[in-house]
Amino acid sequence: MTRDDLFEGVAVLDGAAKLKVSKDAMEVLLSPISGELSLEIVDALPELLENAGIEHGSLSAPEPINRGWILARGTPPENGKDGNIQFMVDLPEGAGDDEPAQDRETDKTSPLYVDHRLLDTIVNVRKGQDLAKKVPPTLGQAGRNVFNEKVAAEPGKWIPFNFGEGVEITDDDSLLVAIRDGKLEMQHGGKLSVLAEYVINGSVDESTGHITFWGHSLTITGSVQSGFKVDAKGDLIIENNIDDGAKICVGGDLKVGGIISARITEIKVMGNLTCSAIEYAKISVNENLEVDDYILDAHCEVRGHVMAVRGKGLVAGGAIFIGRSLTANVLGTQAHVRTEIHAGHDPILRRKYEEALREIKISTQKLAEVENGLNKLKALEKKGPLDRKKAFIRDRLQSIPPTLKQEIDRNRSLIADMEVHLLDRMQNSTVQILQHVYPNTVIAIDNAFLELGEDSGKVRFSLKGSKIHVTYL
Repeated sequence: MTRDDLFEGVAVLDGAAKLKVSKDAMEVLLSPISGELSLEIVDALPELLENAGIEHGSLSAPEPINRGWILARGTPPENGKDGNIQFMVDLPEGAGDDEPAQDRETDKTSPLYVDHRLLDTIVNVRKGQDLAKKVPPTLGQAGRNVFNEKVAAEPGKWIPFNFGEGVEITDDDSLLVAIRDGKLEMQHGGKLSVLAEYVINGSVDESTGHITFWGHSLTITGSVQSGFKVDAKGDLIIENNIDDGAKICVGGDLKVGGIISARITEIKVMGNLTCSAIEYAKISVNENLEVDDYILDAHCEVRGHVMAVRGKGLVAGGAIFIGRSLTANVLGTQAHVRTEIHAGHDPILRRKYEEALREIKISTQKLAEVENGLNKLKALEKKGPLDRKKAFIRDRLQSIPPTLKQEIDRNRSLIADMEVHLLDRMQNSTVQILQHVYPNTVIAIDNAFLELGEDSGKVRFSLKGSKIHVTYL
């Protein structure tokens, strides 16, 4: 019997049954031509299959089906699995924590305390960071038909990357890589992007948790509420207020449409800060500060200039430390609230200067102690050779002075450079008031102080020699 005969069906067992192989050669069926098949023919089946050239998949016992039996079944191929995309950065799974508030640990001194305002609303990535990789498809496993012939498997398919702005593919098409710092976002259709600019529509509060953003610019259309933190590596725009107890750290410029308020609020800005008003807050600005209406009873450290001339332009209460100059409309209040202005006082440079002085003092003391120890050992050595322990101590001590002297010289050089900058700032710093100065106001430039006991109109304060010079305008 030929294979084609088997596909059509061949009469066997003296015409009592028909032997047929399925078109895909994966099954062998024995069906009666007349009557029913009897179990008495089971012993004849192996020889029957051998004569038909069936070499694979013979069943240990015939499998009944309809009015016939399946005698053999091939091994089907296992098709390959499609490739997939494996993310190498955790994407946000949603905002919030479903844990009931009453079950949360609230004792901040406890090792079990968890700040539940850390919601990871924004997933940040760095330039050059791997974001996703392709997992290759599998080839699959070949099968065998009843003639013991190989049946090929269908290989899996490659899955293409789907990506948008801020992302690129490596040359070998295996990785997605961030080409800038920013927010990793899965956009419509599964498109992976890195956003350099991002807008939070609303306030930073319980719904967002603390915010960290590594991109170029972050905008918050609402306020930053009490107790929440925002850390932006680039520029930050807050369209409303910064509430009591918020903490803001900005690597670029900060613009606040409303008020920065309350005594435990902390703001640190590496660029420029512009805002409507500041009330009681602690502010540190690496460049310039510009305020529309007022600075009230705040502690501000500003390395550049301070401007308060657009609206009320009032500076009253607290202490302002300014690296350059202050220009404001009004200084102090009718209630004679004490107000201190320290111009030409670069707070960061001043701290570095003082730190260098402290290090020189410490190194000098250590050097004196080491030299004293060496002198004692030399005195002992004149009386006779030192034992092994004392010789070891002497050798160790002799290696220390060069390092200490080098450290002292380095700090002295730093101090000399800083003194030039400090002197320049002091000599060129001014405090200029365009409308009115009230009593109980202190103007300080370098170590010169001037306390004002009377009202004054338009005036400029500057340093002349070692005294503050007053020019009425």
